[in-house]
This record gives sequence, C-alpha cells and structure tokens, in this order.
Amino acid sequence: MPTIAEVKNHLTGTGGAASANSAMVISSTTPQGLTTCSNDDYATSTTPVELGRSDTQSTMSVSTWATTTLNANGRAYIKKGNTGRTWFRTLYGWDFDNLIPHTNGITWSSAGLQAIEAYFSDTATVGVRPYLAVTHSAPAPSTFVIPRQDMIIFGEFD
Repeated sequence: MPTIAEVKNHLTGTGGAASANSAMVISSTTPQGLTTCSNDDYATSTTPVELGRSDTQSTMSVSTWATTTLNANGRAYIKKGNTGRTWFRTLYGWDFDNLIPHTNGITWSSAGLQAIEAYFSDTATVGVRPYLAVTHSAPAPSTFVIPRQDMIIFGEFD
C-alpha cells in the first residue's frame, strides 16, 4: 500500500484569485478508447469521486510542477499489479464542484482571468507530461533472536 501518492502536472499558465475552487481536482475516469480522447470522455462519470485537490492557483507558478496528493479514495483507486491501467482526469475546481464562476467564491471583474493551464499526457515533450509518483516504504523488518545452540559435529578429521 502506498504511503503517499501524488499526481504531478507541469504548468504552462495560471491566473486568477485564490478562491478555494481555483484548484486542480483529480478524479476517476474510464476513457472510451485507450489511445484517443473523445468528447464523451468528459462526461463519462456522472458522479465523479474526488481523489485529490491541489492548492489554489495563487500558490502555483508557471513552468513548475503542481503536486496534488491523493486522498484515501485516490490511493485505493490505484490499480495494483497487473490488474490494468489506472486512469485519472484533472478538472478545474469550478467544474468539479459544478459552480458557476463569478458567483461562487470570486468577484467578477472586467477582463478577469481565472485559469490553470497544464500539459496533457499526449504532449510531444516527454519531460512535461503529467505522471503519478508513488512513494512507499517497506515494513520494518521483524527482529528475532536465534537461541544459542550447542553444535555436535560428526565426521572424520585428520
């Protein structure tokens, strides 16, 4: 069982206020295809489960990695062994929470910007693709004592 599991997204742009909804939310998904995304993939989960939520975008910087630590649901969602692929999707907090921007948590302003931009998994540059980082530790070895035993050696000696 992983101790810590984090989804890493490399950011290309941010903007907006520090609303609690201006975060990236990692949720479960099952895409329609294994190699391409379709419009139907966005709505594949009618009741998505929140697997983790990043800090607000005001704490994020362009050209850095935004880390979202998975919660207990997220860690349990990871498929172990050879049981298949684990699929995640990243949603903006406003979308995940089904909130209308400028009416829940931030104040409307002319030409206001509320955005988080990140690379996708099919980005040509491998080094900026999102990934799952799992950190775990093996259980501490148990200690035991072998009792001292007298040895009797049989055999011929010269």
